[in-house]
Amino acid sequence: MTREIAYFMWDRTDAGTIKRVRSLKAIGFHVIGFSFHRRRYNSASAPDWENVDLGLVADKSYLGRIPNLIGGAFKAWRMRRRLRTVPYFLARGLDLAVLALIARFLVGGRMAVIYEVYDVHFTLLEDSVRGAVFRWLERRVLKRADMVAVTAPAYASAYFRARQGYGGPTFVVENKLPADIMTGDEPAAAKPWRKGERPLILGWFGALRCNESLDILRRAALALPGELEVHLRGWPAEMPLDEFEAIVASVPNITYFGTFRSPEDLADIYGAIDLNWAIDLQFRGGNSDWLLPFRIYEGGYFNVPALGAKGLATGAKVDELDLGWTLDEPYAESLIEFVHRIVPEELEAKRRHLQALPRSQFAGDDDLAAMFAALDRTKTSASLSRPDRVEA
Repeated sequence: MTREIAYFMWDRTDAGTIKRVRSLKAIGFHVIGFSFHRRRYNSASAPDWENVDLGLVADKSYLGRIPNLIGGAFKAWRMRRRLRTVPYFLARGLDLAVLALIARFLVGGRMAVIYEVYDVHFTLLEDSVRGAVFRWLERRVLKRADMVAVTAPAYASAYFRARQGYGGPTFVVENKLPADIMTGDEPAAAKPWRKGERPLILGWFGALRCNESLDILRRAALALPGELEVHLRGWPAEMPLDEFEAIVASVPNITYFGTFRSPEDLADIYGAIDLNWAIDLQFRGGNSDWLLPFRIYEGGYFNVPALGAKGLATGAKVDELDLGWTLDEPYAESLIEFVHRIVPEELEAKRRHLQALPRSQFAGDDDLAAMFAALDRTKTSASLSRPDRVEA
């Protein structure tokens, strides 16, 4: 029987949001979305779920979202008879979690509110009045939410427990591909690479928000003409597009191909590369140390070995499952040295290892289904314990 869920989304056009909706639908939910939208990549995308538009917002305009949140609360109140019987409110991000809790109060229901955390925003780690206010607000959310869903175990241990003092129910729902991808395109076949015949092709896909990664790839590409080619696909989130394109245009062996559709285009774009850049250094000491990004699952599913950073959660995941190789600082020099020493047989062996791993390591909705099953079993957050899925 189809169940309903209200999903409070930070951006209905975001690839991660669309993947989550896809997974919710796959495990039997009818989704009622409450969503912002933005003017950037994929902005023409129309939701294929029942949707309540919260309006247009700009990136990083936190105060500017307040009228939209007030409007969203009013819209939820107008739908109170419908929402009163919805068993779950899932909220992606802190501001949407606040809205979900307000909506639950206005509706007067007993639905479980799940605070979904896909990143720990740098504002929450600031040693400032603003940072303290946001942390205080988040603690109020944590006290009232029924569960926190995180995409990486280190968010639970290194941030929520260690920094926010939160000991409540936490569940890890990794950034895996939706299960239905496994009924679509088959993983790309390994394309042979022979040293000297063509450059090694390294891809960096998704939210291209790490300016340090861009500089590392630029420096390595300049040092390795004819040996390394870099493919960039996605959206530069931390600098103007024209500035980003100017940097790329200055290096002949780096090409920016623009945005892509996920998961529809993944087989093609990963099938065109030899290595997957899975390093994010944007917020060291915080989010970059803890995250497990989409690209590590996408590349793994399509049998493309990853490059991770030693000492960070992504690098640990690469080492744990032998998904590729990890680089140490200084990263540009490490990458250059890696390209010099890698041989085709080593790359091919790593591809075969990835192909032999269960696809469930990279795709599937089991974690999400298990989270809702846990909520159903316990009925109360105080009795929930999932040590096998939560970082101690």
